Amino acid sequence: MQTVDEEINKMTLNYSTLSDPEKNSIFEEYINSLNELQKKKPNNPKCIFLYGPPASGKSSMLTFLKKELEIDDEITIEQNVDAIISRIPRAKRKIEDCKKKLNEDYSRSNILNCRKDYLINRNVGNDLSKKVFDYSIENNYNIISETMGVSLVVINKFLIPKLIEKGYSIYVYYPIVSFDRIKRRLESRGKYEGRTFDHNDVLNFSKLAQKNIKDLIINKNIKNVLLYDNDNDQKKDPLVILDVKNNEIDINSDVLKDPNLEILYDYLKEYENEMRAGSARRTRRQRRTRRYSSNGLGR
Repeated sequence: MQTVDEEINKMTLNYSTLSDPEKNSIFEEYINSLNELQKKKPNNPKCIFLYGPPASGKSSMLTFLKKELEIDDEITIEQNVDAIISRIPRAKRKIEDCKKKLNEDYSRSNILNCRKDYLINRNVGNDLSKKVFDYSIENNYNIISETMGVSLVVINKFLIPKLIEKGYSIYVYYPIVSFDRIKRRLESRGKYEGRTFDHNDVLNFSKLAQKNIKDLIINKNIKNVLLYDNDNDQKKDPLVILDVKNNEIDINSDVLKDPNLEILYDYLKEYENEMRAGSARRTRRQRRTRRYSSNGLGR
């Protein structure tokens, strides 16, 4: 008997037979819709990875991040899989069907059926999304890309080396949200946008993201990794939990009390201890240096 994921993969092969002209048409339509980006290009391109499970508020952080990093929309391409999906006629029909179903009955059976449809659509959109990313790098545009953090193989093995070769500054922003808030947002997203996930799937995605963020924090090619408390009504600016570049950390945030964030909390506690130990070692070295200098030693 096939698992749901095997069934999705099989259905995707049949469903995703977009012809090359169809793919090119959707790709060009998407690129041309992004504020006539061909006007100008940045001198120092940036790539921002918005990291975390579905409904953690990645998209809602965009306004805040663009202001923080002074990013101009005219020289930025958002690699937004959902925006690409919405341009595929068959996917649009599925999304509208799911909105209707979930508004009439937000039941587990409807959630699972719509989740299947959404994942099929997303697999189709991923092909075009890769084209958008490659186009952005080739033309040195700023890039904003969303990733759930479930696997970092593509990011670490393929994307980061390309970005470094082209002189990009790389940023990772990880909004941290309690699982209760994620569940509420998933329900709202399903009813208003026709895309949803099963809660158990999202909890697993969250745990993988918590585990995998360590690889990005210790990656010496990424100087800017920031974790934010985004567990608010989204009208306030998020609060910094970890800023790797500036050695700032605050693990007393209420959101980290969520038992579903235990993996992340334990790692941040360990990271904080390492930071303090490193700071203590630097202080001892500075004291020794001053003592040697005052005694006329080490000249």
